Amino acid sequence: MANPVATPVAAPVVVPSSPRLVLSSGSPVALVPGSIELGREVTGPLAMPQESSVSRRHAQFEWDGAHLTVTDLGSTNGTYVRGTKISGPTPVLPGDTVQCGAIVLRFEG
Repeated sequence: MANPVATPVAAPVVVPSSPRLVLSSGSPVALVPGSIELGREVTGPLAMPQESSVSRRHAQFEWDGAHLTVTDLGSTNGTYVRGTKISGPTPVLPGDTVQCGAIVLRFEG
């Protein structure tokens, strides 16, 4: 009798329960459809009032329920996706980093 051959099984892909941005401190910011701004003079979870490297209104993140886009709002220090300075609305893919001044966020989607 021949030995049975085991069929390989792919490892499960771990997907966060909801899409989020994770700050370098480890703090998560859940994404809901709509836009959210990052800056020193914005309200909400991406308000950075003490961070001098971030402009008053630095960047805007737009989540449509399936895709994340970031737009620089004319900041002094620029916005970078995957280490490249952006000049217009830019898609952010799961695992990508976004840097606004000294603030680094990772997209988990």
